[in-house]
Amino acid sequence: MRFLNIFFPFRKHRSFLSEKRWHRCSVVLFGVCLVLCFLFDCFLISKIIPERPSFNVNIKYNLRDFTKSSSSEIVNTIVPFVYEHRVGCVTGNKIRPLSDYVIEKTVCNADIAGKIGNVARDFIKRNPSAVATNESEVSASMKRILDTDTETRYCFVNRNANCTSDKIVAYNRNVVFYLEVIFASFIFTYLFALLMHVVYFNGLIFILYGEDIEKL
Repeated sequence: MRFLNIFFPFRKHRSFLSEKRWHRCSVVLFGVCLVLCFLFDCFLISKIIPERPSFNVNIKYNLRDFTKSSSSEIVNTIVPFVYEHRVGCVTGNKIRPLSDYVIEKTVCNADIAGKIGNVARDFIKRNPSAVATNESEVSASMKRILDTDTETRYCFVNRNANCTSDKIVAYNRNVVFYLEVIFASFIFTYLFALLMHVVYFNGLIFILYGEDIEKL
């Protein structure tokens, strides 16, 4: 068991403890806690590790190019765009995840001007609380926006995205991301285990047996 002392330098071998049922139960409970701690760390760290293009995530395509190359018969390309992919906004060298709410409220089509009626209907369906008007008025509003654009528009992105369609990307996390998560989780789980060893052997056991423990 000296091998464990390399990783747990504060651990002291107490042979008499192995005869105590409560100690054996504590060891089992400790193992279960470590597994749960590791799983919790994996979940938490996967939420906070920065997602960086060409490092720990692979970008499949951006929303503008995807829509541009799609058929105009697809009323809203946001549906196939998000299929089996994560969605975020490229900001500098990182990707900022976009909420399902933002994606749900966004509409894109390869030919918005030619399919304005269908696009307007889908926009109204996706924004029932924000649109208190009829299809013709929404279509007219969209046409005015299209007429003032300096380049071809393929999307009406929800304003809460704070991102343009060429910066909205579909991506997947790669093996580097998961290695980062696992490595960081092991580190935090080890620190948790180290703390529990100090509390248990240098705290609880000392309280139970006092200075006489050195004689046992």
